[in-house]
Amino acid sequence: MKIRPDQLPKQLAQGLAPVILVEGEETLLCIEAADRVRAAARAAGYEREVLDAGPGFDWGQLIEARSGLSLFATLTLLELRLVKGKLDAKAEKALTFYLDDPSPEKCLLITAPKLEPSQTKKGWFKQVEQQGWHVSCAKIYSDKFGAWLKGELRNQGVALTDEGFDALMLRVEGNALAARQEIQKLHLFFQGQPMSDLDVAKITAESARYTVFELTDACLDGKVAKVDHILSVLEAEGAAPLGILRLIARDLSMLTDIQSHPNGIRAGAQSAPTIANKRPKLERAANRLSANALLSLNQQALRVDRAVKGQNKTPAWLSLSQLALKIAGARTPAS
Repeated sequence: MKIRPDQLPKQLAQGLAPVILVEGEETLLCIEAADRVRAAARAAGYEREVLDAGPGFDWGQLIEARSGLSLFATLTLLELRLVKGKLDAKAEKALTFYLDDPSPEKCLLITAPKLEPSQTKKGWFKQVEQQGWHVSCAKIYSDKFGAWLKGELRNQGVALTDEGFDALMLRVEGNALAARQEIQKLHLFFQGQPMSDLDVAKITAESARYTVFELTDACLDGKVAKVDHILSVLEAEGAAPLGILRLIARDLSMLTDIQSHPNGIRAGAQSAPTIANKRPKLERAANRLSANALLSLNQQALRVDRAVKGQNKTPAWLSLSQLALKIAGARTPAS
């Protein structure tokens, strides 16, 4: 059946459907809907497997995923990421085959940009709507954007003056994803009094850089869900994987030095070449990760570097995501 993003929490409270399609023009709503499905799956004990259906993807992997049986009856969230709104014949055939007899141990989460109208007439699409949920994330148009933005500010507990609200509207230019990022940042600095246009201009000036540092902090803090969400945002915004990898690699290098400090981890963290409020995060991460785990992560970072530079077949964002999630403590395949 077809549902709106705001109807998804109620559906998830009743359990996961065998297949869930999340697609549409509004990137933010797509990200949030997929995040809700992932969170519900984690809470229900599902492990996660990701198939990035980019150029050259072997659709036989989806067919194998349907027929693959687990000796331990492991519940799996199988996430299929489509990069286009139109499927070719091979993709349609593989999806139809999977949906003809979906595994009861798996939930298939399909994420995609807005589907072309022709796709809604295809057999695979009709099977999705018959067996599961189609979450349609329609664009928030300009005539409704102001009301939506006020609602988001209210939900986050942030108050702006009329001038402050106008400044935020100009800043985000009708982009819901950018608006959410800016509101999250404003929330950190909100002290109870409505923020002026000058406050908004000052606080939102470095939003992209802030988000990248939020990712590395979430990795150190072991916040898997937050890492997953920020990665989705950064990928959607077109952030450069190599720049993100360099920040992650720098943290891994500091963690290695901290663990090998002659006076112990605490002394190593206190002497780390970084800002003061990051040192406790480094100390906790150094205690959480074993020496062998850290060695493995550094080796994985080298493989990610090759992927980002196009020197192996692993998609750059998939490889980078696996590394970041593993630092945070998630169980993922090595890149």
